[in-house]
Amino acid sequence: MKSPILTRFTLFTVTSLILSTATAAPFDAPGWLKEMTPKKGFDMQSEIQCYTLPYGAIGFVSHILTYYTIVMLSAGLSPLRPWKKLKAPKWDMFLGVVGLLIGTLITVLTIYRCRQRWQFLLIAVWKSTLSVSLGALGVSASRETRRIANESYDSALKPQYRAILWWMILYVLGIFVGLTGLISLVINSWGERIRIVILASEIFGGITIGVGGLAGVLAVVFYYLDKADEQSSDAQRRKRRGLKFLGGGALVVFGVLLVACGFLAALYSDWVLAGLAGNLIGVPSKDNSALYYAYFAAKRLPFFSI
Repeated sequence: MKSPILTRFTLFTVTSLILSTATAAPFDAPGWLKEMTPKKGFDMQSEIQCYTLPYGAIGFVSHILTYYTIVMLSAGLSPLRPWKKLKAPKWDMFLGVVGLLIGTLITVLTIYRCRQRWQFLLIAVWKSTLSVSLGALGVSASRETRRIANESYDSALKPQYRAILWWMILYVLGIFVGLTGLISLVINSWGERIRIVILASEIFGGITIGVGGLAGVLAVVFYYLDKADEQSSDAQRRKRRGLKFLGGGALVVFGVLLVACGFLAALYSDWVLAGLAGNLIGVPSKDNSALYYAYFAAKRLPFFSI
C-alpha cells in the first residue's frame, strides 16, 4: 500500500518538523524569511500573528471538509462525487503530492515564525501532522485505485482503502503535542474570561467526558449481562471471562476517547484561537493572507480526487 518514496518523504518531513521544534533557537535565516517573521508580541493577540494557519469559522469549515475527505477516501469514493468510486489514480496522485508539499511547506514556515511562543509552535506542529496525514492518504488511495485497475478484478480481490487510515496514527501523535500547547494557552488566558474560549472548553470537555462515561457505563452493563448469562458456569471461568471483558471494555473506552478527542480537538482549537485573537471568523491579516489561503487551498486538493 505505501510507496517507499512516499514513506521516506513522510519520515523526512516528520523528522524535520521535530527538529524544527527542538531547535527553535534563532539561526542565520535568509533575509526574506526574516521579513516574514513577526516580532515577539506583548500580548496574546499580537503574538498570534505568527500563526498563519486557518482558525475560527474558516478553520472549523476546513477541518470538517478534511474529515469528510478522509472518510470518503478511506471508502474508495470521490469526495467531490460521493456516489462514484475513485477511478483516476494519476490525477489523485498529483493532487495528493501537491497538497502534501504545499501544506508541509507552509506549516514548517509557521513553525519557524512561531518559534518565540512555544504554544503556537506546538499547535503548528500538530496541524502539520494532519496535513501530512491527509496528503499521504490521498497518495495511498490513488495507489490502491491503480492496483485495482491493473489487476484482473474478481470477487476475491477486495479494495483495501481502509488500510490507508494507518496514516492517521501520525495525526494521533500530533494531537498530544498540539493539546499541550493549546491547553497551556487556555490556562494562561482563563483569568481574562474570554467567553468563546470558556464556552468551547466547556463543550469540548463535556463531550469528551460524556463519551468516556457512556462507554464506561456500557462496559459495566455488558459485564453484568454476561455474568448473568453464565450463572450456571464454573465460578473461576466466569471470573476470567469478566476480567477479559473489563480489559476489552477499557480498551474500547480508550479508543472511543482517542477518536473523540482527535476529531473534536481540532475543532476546539479553531474556536480557542479565534477567541484569543478576537477574530471569530478567522479572517487573516493582510500580511498573513497569502500563506493562510494557500494552506486552505492545499488542504482542499484531495477533495477533488475522482
